[in-house]
Amino acid sequence: MISAIITAAAAVTALGVLVALGRKLWLRLRGGLSKVGAAADALLGRDAVLHPDTGAELVPATPGLGVRLAGIEQQQSDLAGAVATMARTQADVAAMQKQVADLTATFHAHLTYADEHDRKVWDAIREITLRIPVPKSPEQGDAS
Repeated sequence: MISAIITAAAAVTALGVLVALGRKLWLRLRGGLSKVGAAADALLGRDAVLHPDTGAELVPATPGLGVRLAGIEQQQSDLAGAVATMARTQADVAAMQKQVADLTATFHAHLTYADEHDRKVWDAIREITLRIPVPKSPEQGDAS
């Protein structure tokens, strides 16, 4: 009889240990399965979660990894095009800056030449006017 009680106690204890281990294993397995489900949702995408009664969208659909990568590739392509456009624009601006600098130098040289030419013309006019005899007025002639 005692042996039956000991056997029953051992069986109950073993069953308790198995239930505890099974529960612990189940919790770990369930956590792992949720991670596998989340990974599948990330890779394959997920449909929208709808309210069963109203049909309202509770959580929007998630596209799969391929669709998201295609979007990223398109954005990178657009960015590369924008960078190329910026490089061309910078080259154009540099060329225009050089043209402006050349035109400024030419204009300055022209103004300097024009100023020098005008000075020479006025010097010549002054020289000629100094050579012209000034007629004496009759009042100046009587006084001498």
